[in-house]
Amino acid sequence: VAGAVIILVTELVFIRDALGAGRLNTVFKFWYAVWPLLAVAGSVGVAMAVDRARRWRVPMPAAVVLLPMVLLWAGSLLYAPAATISRGREGQPRGLDGLAFLAERDIGAAGAVVWIDETLGPQDVVLEAVGRDYGAGNFVSAATGVPTLLGWPAHEFQWRGEAAIAGLSEVVDRIYEAGAAPTTAELAGRYGITYIYIGREERAQYGPDVADRFDGWVVAFADSGVRIVVVPDVARSTGGESGGTR
Repeated sequence: VAGAVIILVTELVFIRDALGAGRLNTVFKFWYAVWPLLAVAGSVGVAMAVDRARRWRVPMPAAVVLLPMVLLWAGSLLYAPAATISRGREGQPRGLDGLAFLAERDIGAAGAVVWIDETLGPQDVVLEAVGRDYGAGNFVSAATGVPTLLGWPAHEFQWRGEAAIAGLSEVVDRIYEAGAAPTTAELAGRYGITYIYIGREERAQYGPDVADRFDGWVVAFADSGVRIVVVPDVARSTGGESGGTR
C-alpha cells in the first residue's frame, strides 16, 4: 500500500526543480523507495498466494485471465539473470570496490585518490577541472570526500541555485590557464583552494602542457601523469613539506 501510494502521488504531484525537467527527478528520487517496498511485499504476496492456492479451486474463467498475467510476471523475472550475464561480460574486476577500475584505466589517478584520502581532509579544497555531467571529471572529490570548487554544474545548479555557483567555472578556467603566478595563488586563496589536481581531464580541457604552467610550485604528489601541486600559501605554512613528494 505504501509503494502504491507513492506511485499514485508522483502521478499527480511533482516537485518543481531548477532544471525544469517536469516530474522526472521527482519520479527518479521517490521511486527508489518504491522498489524495495514492492520487492518485499511482492515476495511475501507470492508466497501467500501459493500457500492459499492449495486450498482453493480456481474457476476456469479466472484461470484464463490469470494465465497470461502469470506468463508476463515470469517473463519479467528474466531481467535479473540477463542483467547479471551482461555485467559479467563487461570485463570489470568483480568485487565491491567501485574504484577498482582506476587501477587499470588510470594508475596515476588511482594513486592520487589514495594519497588524498590518506593525507588531506575536509578543510582542504582540491581544484579539479569542471566536469561534464555524467562524464569522467570530478571523480577525485567524489571518491575522497575532499571538496573541490565546482563539480557537475547542472546538479549544483539544481540543488543550490544559480547564485551559489555563479562565476565559479570562470575561476577554475583562470587558474588552470594562468598557471603558477601570484595572481593565481591570490585567486585560489580567496576561494580556499589548497591544492590543484592535474590529470587526464585537466589536460583534455586546458592542453597537454597544463602541468608545466605550475612549475615552481611545490609538488605534493606525482605519479603516472598525475600531479598535485600545493597553492603557495599552504607550502609556506607547512615549510614546503605538504604530504611529501611521490
